[in-house]
Amino acid sequence: ARQYDSKILIEQAVLGYEVGCAVLGNSSELIVGEVDQIRLRHGIFRIHQEAEPE
Repeated sequence: ARQYDSKILIEQAVLGYEVGCAVLGNSSELIVGEVDQIRLRHGIFRIHQEAEPE
């Protein structure tokens, strides 16, 4: 991380599950995506773990 910035944030791990859901729109009309669960390998989420990263 130090090769990109001099400030590094380290947080305590939280046990549990991580879920995601996209919401697009304003208060009168919302489009909601599917809820998904992010399964971690070795306790750290990395973008290259995704089957089809954007």
